[in-house]
Amino acid sequence: MIEGVPGETWWEDVGDLVEPANEGRGGMSCVKRRVIDGVGTFYVKRQRGYSYRSLRHPFGRPTALREMFAMRAFRRIGIATPELVHFDLRHRDGAWEAVLVTRALDGFISLQDGLLAARWRHERKERILRALVDATETLHRARRRHGHLYPKEIFIDDRHAEPRVCFLDLELSRRQWSMRAAAEPDLRHLLPSLRNLGVEAAFCRDIVERYRRSGIALRDERIAARPRQRAY
Repeated sequence: MIEGVPGETWWEDVGDLVEPANEGRGGMSCVKRRVIDGVGTFYVKRQRGYSYRSLRHPFGRPTALREMFAMRAFRRIGIATPELVHFDLRHRDGAWEAVLVTRALDGFISLQDGLLAARWRHERKERILRALVDATETLHRARRRHGHLYPKEIFIDDRHAEPRVCFLDLELSRRQWSMRAAAEPDLRHLLPSLRNLGVEAAFCRDIVERYRRSGIALRDERIAARPRQRAY
């Protein structure tokens, strides 16, 4: 909760759309960027009828609820996510609604944008990528899968000697039955996308070998073999 900002404020349909709203799952989900003078810049995810179902919630709950739980899980294992400012859930006119508010990541840049702009020299880029692998390995050793691990969902604070890595878009994150089950799907997304953004194939192979040496027995021999047509 932000001091001086009532919870009802975040239900208001105010701000600039970050991208077109998602319409699916029987409802709507959108993210807006909202600036509150004297307080800060925030990203507000609002959902109505945009639900998932599970054994615990067979009649559905907003996917933002699952994302909020994932953010807490990431924090517990030492993985950075945007600061969670506010979350609320309500059932109105026959549908679940949710609002999830995070503080803007001032000073961060997406890994995708940084690589596309050739922002970093070779040694600095390698340090950033190794910091990323430190974070993903920590995540996967906790048997937690990100679920949508592309460079546009990875944000970097490169203002200090040791870069900071922060993960976004955790709606699809799940706890898995093994470290390998957590790691392989994420790396199938991440490594080809890095290749497509100019990261050397040898570095991607080194990531796979590092995982194997650490005891995460990846079985997919082609996980770093070829880039995909898109970078995200």
